[in-house]
Amino acid sequence: MYLDRVYAEMCELNNLPSDLKNGGAYQGGEQQASWFSWMPPNFPEVYDNAQQVLEGLGFLDLFQEGDDLIVHSYDSKRGQEVLFIAAIAPWITPDSALYWLGEDGDRWRWTFQGGILEEHSGRVVYDEYPTIHLP
Repeated sequence: MYLDRVYAEMCELNNLPSDLKNGGAYQGGEQQASWFSWMPPNFPEVYDNAQQVLEGLGFLDLFQEGDDLIVHSYDSKRGQEVLFIAAIAPWITPDSALYWLGEDGDRWRWTFQGGILEEHSGRVVYDEYPTIHLP
């Protein structure tokens, strides 16, 4: 199933070097531990599947429909969600897009082509929030 591979890919991100993780613990000006912003340092041990990881990142209203995981919304600015979404982009259907309002009222959109996240920033005009499908 694709969702098992998606989950494994997201868990593999925890092996990235510390300097790529924005969260952490510091003492005396030295970094003692690192993790992704707003995520548990040991998230692969805390979350059992792709849906739980995405919910931990701030994605909401997730449900499975057949073999697809449907994501309907995103809860504001959480942390390093772009790393996770870019990592699983090969499993996101090409016609999917993520839309949300930024903290300054900017409208954001990410689209997916050929298994790659194409990030678009700034003001984007749209009428509704489409869904993202993970086949």
